[in-house]
Order: sequence, then C-alpha cells, then structure tokens
Amino acid sequence: MKIKINDIEYLNIKRLKSEKTMTFIGDSLRGLESVDGVISVYADNGFLMQEVDPNAYLRTVLNVNSIQLTNVPENYTPAPTIEARVANLEQTADALLGVSE
Repeated sequence: MKIKINDIEYLNIKRLKSEKTMTFIGDSLRGLESVDGVISVYADNGFLMQEVDPNAYLRTVLNVNSIQLTNVPENYTPAPTIEARVANLEQTADALLGVSE
C-alpha cells in the first residue's frame, strides 16, 4: 500500500493497528520530520481506502522508518498482569516465611 501526506507519496508502506495505536512502516518514510495534515491510505491499485487525521490521536511519534499515531500517554507503564501480581505475592510470602528454593 502507499500513503500520501501533503501530496507527497510514500510507497511500500505497511500498516499495523491496535486498539490505541496505528503505525505506518516503510523505508520510504526515512527522513520524514513531521506529519502535517491528513494521511491518505491507498491500496497498490490507487484506491483510497482510508484517511487518517493525526490530530485525532494524542501523540504522533516519528522514528527512522515509521509514523506512530497513538493514544497511549508518553512514559505510560501498563498495570502488571494478574500472573505478575501473583508471582510478586508468592515471592513476598516466601521472603516473609523464610522459604528458599
């Protein structure tokens, strides 16, 4: 697929999408310094599939070969999983009871 930002086409782009993040990846994005305006997403045959407004997302993160639009706050640390919490409780109980492996 390809994307177009301000009438500039970027070819051979892959799109990854999750609940809170959309990421565009491709070598043609190398050197992109900012994203101003709507990102138009096209199929390889030129069919417009979607228009994405970066302003609809909390943050835009530009890396070497990618544009990430995300609603995840900067420096966000997700809550530990249930498994991690149980393991932590087991370690704490073992330490309090003096149990060692």
